[in-house]
This record gives sequence, structure tokens and C-alpha cells, in this order.
Amino acid sequence: MPSMSEMMAMADGDSPKNTVKTNSGNSKSTGKKYVGLDFFSGNASKVNQDAIRQTMMESLNAKGFAASFVTSPNEITNGRFDYVVGVEIVSAKQSKAGKVGGLFGKVTGNTDAAKIGDSEAEVIVTVYQKDGKTIVAQQTAKQKIAGLPDDATKAAIENALNQLVGKIK
Repeated sequence: MPSMSEMMAMADGDSPKNTVKTNSGNSKSTGKKYVGLDFFSGNASKVNQDAIRQTMMESLNAKGFAASFVTSPNEITNGRFDYVVGVEIVSAKQSKAGKVGGLFGKVTGNTDAAKIGDSEAEVIVTVYQKDGKTIVAQQTAKQKIAGLPDDATKAAIENALNQLVGKIK
């Protein structure tokens, strides 16, 4: 039997297979822990937070969790998630060669020029209980790679998540 959203979509002329299903927050039905990805803190303005949060969500889903974004503080207050993951970006830096390459790339239209130099990121990833306050586990990670600060930040977060996964399964 189609769900209410599928019936509404059919009434609008869409077929049920064109509808997007979202996780309702009921981890009991999937058997997976439901993890909320909170907004970043620290030097978050230096990176593309949306893209990195998307990568984190995909990574956690691949590791066997049901993950989604925290869209309001009420979701945490109401206990929607089994765990909440917070990320503090301590630093996200690009080498001078990358900065010069980025400027040169803007002038010439070659956006790959910014990837010439190294980038470095340091993050603190914290897993909280469903209340969003009680710390379950915390991991600091640093990563230096050839590429952009976003890439270094993603790699540092992934390293930290790999260390934390066993503590919340």
C-alpha cells in the first residue's frame, strides 16, 4: 500500500518511484543508530560546510549508521537522534603556492591551479549523546595533503570518524 506522501505525489501527477524518501528518525525500524550531523564550529567559514557535511553523511551511512543533518536545535532537544556529531574546525590552511595558484587560476579560468600547493586541516570531532550535551567520545585529527583546504578537512574528519565509529556502534 502506498504511503501518504506517495499518494499525494500521485495526485500531483508524479509516480511513486519519483518521490524521495527521508529518514524519519526512527532508528528502531532500520536497526541502525540514527546520527545527526550538527553545524560546524570554529573556523567553519574557511571551508564549504555543506559539501563536507554531505560527505560525512555518506561516510556514516556507508559505515552502517542512518545519518542526517541537524536542521534546528529543537531536533536535538526533542531527542530525535541517538547520537549527535559535532565538528570544530581548529584550522584549515592552504600553502602560499596553492594561494598563488588559486589567484592565477581565477585570472586564467583554470580552477585546478589552486590544487598545486599543500593544505592542512585540524579538526575535533565530538560524538554527543542524544541530548547534544553529554560527550560520548572525542577525537582530534590533523591532515596535510596536496590540494584544497576542503580536501584536507574532509580527510581529517574521515580519520577522526574512523576512530570514533567503534565507540558508538
